[in-house]
Amino acid sequence: MKSVLRKLWLLMLVLVLTGTSGIMAAGEEQVQTAFSEPLGVSYRAHVQNMGDMPKPEGTFVVGPEAIGTRSQSLRVEGFWIELTGDIPENAGITYQVHVQNKGWTEPVSDGTFAGTTGKGLRIESIRILLDNLEDYDVYYRGHVQNRGDLPQENGEWGWVKNGEDLGTTGSSLRLEELQVKIVRRDTDLSAYNELIETIGKLSAADYTPQSWETLQTVIADYPITEASLQEDVDAAVKTIEAAYQALALKVVAVYDTPGTYGPESGSETIDGSVVIAVSGVTLQNLEIMGDLTIAEEVGDGDATLNDLTVRGNTNIYGGGSGQTLAAEGDMAAMAGSGGITINGGDYASISIVKNDDTIMIVANGSAGNATFFFAAGDIQLVGAFENVYVMGDDVNIQMAQGSSIENLDAGTDDFNFFLISHGQAPSNRLTVSGEGTIKNANIANCSKDVVINVDVTGKAAINGENTTFNGTVNEAEVNGDNTTFKNEPDSYQAGEGKEPVIVNPKPAPPAPPSGGGGGGISYTPVTAVTISGTAVVGQTLTATATPGAATVSYQWLRSDMVDGSYGNIAAATGSTYVLDSADAGKYIKVQVTGTGTYTGTVTSAATGKVLDTQAAPTGLNGVAATTVANNNGKITDTTTAMEYKLAAADDSTYQACAESETGSLSAGDYVVRYQATTEYAASETTAVTVPNQEQSAPSGLLGIAPTTVANNDGKITGTTTAMEYKLAAADDSTYQACAESETGSLSAGNYAVRYQAKTGFNVGSPATVTVTAYVASNNAGLTSVLGETDASPGGQSGEDTSNAITWAIAVDNAKDSLGLSDISVATGASIKLYSDSIFATEISEGSTIPLSPGADTIAYIKVTAQDGTTSKYYAVTVSRAADPANALTISNVTAGVTSGTTVITISNTIPVGNKLVYVVSDAEVTEVTVETVINTGTDLESGTTEIGVSTDRYVTVYEINSTTQKVVNYVSRLIADGEFNNVAGGLTVTAEATPTQTEPGVEGTIKVSVSGGTGSAWFYRVVSSVPTAPDVGGVITVVSGGLNPDEYYDSDYLYESLHKWFLLTTSSETISGVPDDSYIEVVSVSFTSGDNYSIENWGVSDKTNDGVTP
Repeated sequence: MKSVLRKLWLLMLVLVLTGTSGIMAAGEEQVQTAFSEPLGVSYRAHVQNMGDMPKPEGTFVVGPEAIGTRSQSLRVEGFWIELTGDIPENAGITYQVHVQNKGWTEPVSDGTFAGTTGKGLRIESIRILLDNLEDYDVYYRGHVQNRGDLPQENGEWGWVKNGEDLGTTGSSLRLEELQVKIVRRDTDLSAYNELIETIGKLSAADYTPQSWETLQTVIADYPITEASLQEDVDAAVKTIEAAYQALALKVVAVYDTPGTYGPESGSETIDGSVVIAVSGVTLQNLEIMGDLTIAEEVGDGDATLNDLTVRGNTNIYGGGSGQTLAAEGDMAAMAGSGGITINGGDYASISIVKNDDTIMIVANGSAGNATFFFAAGDIQLVGAFENVYVMGDDVNIQMAQGSSIENLDAGTDDFNFFLISHGQAPSNRLTVSGEGTIKNANIANCSKDVVINVDVTGKAAINGENTTFNGTVNEAEVNGDNTTFKNEPDSYQAGEGKEPVIVNPKPAPPAPPSGGGGGGISYTPVTAVTISGTAVVGQTLTATATPGAATVSYQWLRSDMVDGSYGNIAAATGSTYVLDSADAGKYIKVQVTGTGTYTGTVTSAATGKVLDTQAAPTGLNGVAATTVANNNGKITDTTTAMEYKLAAADDSTYQACAESETGSLSAGDYVVRYQATTEYAASETTAVTVPNQEQSAPSGLLGIAPTTVANNDGKITGTTTAMEYKLAAADDSTYQACAESETGSLSAGNYAVRYQAKTGFNVGSPATVTVTAYVASNNAGLTSVLGETDASPGGQSGEDTSNAITWAIAVDNAKDSLGLSDISVATGASIKLYSDSIFATEISEGSTIPLSPGADTIAYIKVTAQDGTTSKYYAVTVSRAADPANALTISNVTAGVTSGTTVITISNTIPVGNKLVYVVSDAEVTEVTVETVINTGTDLESGTTEIGVSTDRYVTVYEINSTTQKVVNYVSRLIADGEFNNVAGGLTVTAEATPTQTEPGVEGTIKVSVSGGTGSAWFYRVVSSVPTAPDVGGVITVVSGGLNPDEYYDSDYLYESLHKWFLLTTSSETISGVPDDSYIEVVSVSFTSGDNYSIENWGVSDKTNDGVTP
């Protein structure tokens, strides 16, 4: 209660600082306490199908983390448990397990294994005790087959401790999961640690900076360790809880234009806080994850909230007066004048802070279950209210007829939040009047002048000053000054000096009977009665009076409405009551009246509506899945009124069934029941099994006999790793996994092969496969010789030496011998090699028969089959290729400086009778042998020779016998593009002496012939040495004006670089005045301008000679 008050005050502060409000959200940074080697516990388990857990071997789970499994139907078969941290001397931990078919085993301690392995026996229950640790308790809990989380305490998962049984005995239910923790008896840190762990999962990014920083500061100001006193731990939890609850989510939506927002039906979620900042706004069908604030800007206007769910606080700062506030949740109205209408919905907390006028709160349905805060003003209450807190002065509460308040707090003395150190929130001059009732009233020490004019049916705790009760009070605890009761409470206690004023005291109790000691009788009031049990027909309700030792009479009551008129149930006057069909749809209370020395009559709160029972479903059938994924199994004859889950799963996993059949199920055990409704409890369950699928026998399997005398390399082909095999006559326990593609290392025999069981599938039907016994082969076949095979061997029988099977093969020149290792025969057969036709001279291992190049050699081979008796004889003719031609030793075959000219330098000495020729080709010449005959080519001389060759062609030079034309040596080289850069080429130029030349050594007449080229004209000039090829696109200047070329050809001019180009009028033309040992250089050109021409092709003649011997 007080933490809620702190929440309100912090909320007010955060609203002032940020203009927003908020709720909790998930996040990032963690805040943790740190202990110095605290005493703790760790444990391992042996689990069905999983073996020892956790992995790797030897590791332990640290308490209270879980060991085991959920929703997998796997039993725990054994445990190891040991203490950790600073373990006192002689301290230890002892544990004992109840095992299937064995009962309770002997206790073991400190890490010793308890249970069984390899026997498939479940642990059903466990006891754990601490040894010599009087200041500690051991707590433990678990998950049990069909029972879920045990133990259950008030609907929550609790703990057993110190040797109590966890699990079941005699029910055949497996224990599936265990959690253990060690707790000091003098300090309980569980609430603190859980709170810090929760906060550690939050993200600062989700909240306003002020509220997040506030929370972090509080945590830092309240450090807690295992050694902390319990009161310090409790104080820290309360303070940190308040700061945690007051975290403010950031505003994500502001409505500042009148209108209706939200869907007409269904629901829409807003992840954050919302502000209404103008009158005339209607919000409908929204779930607001943060706070809802109706801002001061609404003024005296109005706002309407239809079917909202507000997870945070609803803060009302503005709104007109005179309106009705129909609250379906919690709401805060701070300033303003009311005027807020709320139709349906669900709200987290309601605070009313009024400074003027009156606001009416009508609590319809569940609205009164909210928590209301009043700070000032006049409040009218209509309906039933769970909690009302007043923390302002001059608050006047008027209760309408039939209205009630479960708990009323006037102020708080425990506002110890760090922002206001040990501050108080008083409620002075509070007045509660009208025709309603209050069950419990608490008047804080800081509050004064409180007047309660209505009846208090439960307990009034008075700590404030000048408190007056003008109605009746059932029980009172008076510790404040100047308390006045108009009517004496049924019972009360007063502190020293705090005796209240009682205007109308009760009559004195009757005098004790005479004779017998003369002592007075002490009367004790009965203060409360509660009902435990489930409000379902057939279940038993139990009434428990307070104090527990009270002697009372009972009367059970029944009503059609929770707030209606309750009548006595006939003959229902015991402490328990079994609900029957007449109670279905009704509400139940119990009234107890003290007897003997116990006085007073009290009535319990009502139960929830009593639900009727439903019979379990019938006629359900499980149908196996039909897919490899095992996910289309189904339960037939279901309806949408039913729900289902895996039998071993928690009840929280129930899912709605579909009409007619419920599908998409894996194989397994399920339970189905009718769902709970507003009138009926969930029915008992019906067990339904969705069976595993069957698997057919494998097909396409083939047994292969062993191939050795050892009889152990047989195999079955066509297997997969999903299969398993055994000898057909062996026990099923001998099945082994198959290998992919084929399963080998088998002896002869009959085998059974089947598909292995897998999730959702039973083991398949077996297929029988026979691996026949080993039989030695009689195959004496010859497979290959020197890697070659005769595709058409002779037709001889091969049965004796005179009928040897003839083979003929050709091999390349590199294979110069034949040995045993060069011969391949049938599997398991043996070989002998002979050099003579009568198979007399055997070639031993490591020896060979030489093969002559360019000749045939006959090898004689005997092959004996694996059976040792069958033999075949072979005569194999091997034709070895002739030796290849030797490579010429040519020192250089390169491109010369002249475009299109290759310079060849032959360094070999060419024997007499041989000569050199060259051939130009587009492809490289290879595989030339000494038998190759060359009938083409151009003669060369030994030494250096220049030849014209265009780029990207091959020049091959042969040394050949002049008589036979057969090759002796050769070399082939590529003249690659790029060796000449961008030089011109492509013209073939020849220069021949003419018959008219008679004098040697002087200028003569030369016939020049040109072929090739793409230009429009040829030009020539005479040069004294081999010129450098010009670039394509280069420019020449020709002689113009028809000058006679002879004028330019004198010996002095010829060797100058100033000679000119002249037109070559035809492709074959005679020119005069050409000295011996000159060169004719020719270009083909295209015209550019003036006397300038662009070079396209180029060529040069051989050295000129006039043909006259000097």
